[in-house]
Amino acid sequence: MNYGYYKNQKACWGVFIIEDDKILLERWQPFNPFRAYIKQGEILNDTTFQLTKIYRMVNEEKTDEIEINEIFHFREFSPKPDSTNVFIK
Repeated sequence: MNYGYYKNQKACWGVFIIEDDKILLERWQPFNPFRAYIKQGEILNDTTFQLTKIYRMVNEEKTDEIEINEIFHFREFSPKPDSTNVFIK
């Protein structure tokens, strides 16, 4: 994997917010020009969350809203990430 490439690509970065059982992920989408989109969903349990909507915010209003169904499952991983792992740059 070329970490230098991803580090410098605007579309590979984003932020997230968790409030109670809600999750929001915001990242740049590779349109011309780049536009920030938000994926919204809920945390189902301690290993799973589901994203159900994607939209843009323009002048404090949702636009381009689309229903989605993306489910993510966390799995145990060993070794735990730390500064000695080679995949952390």
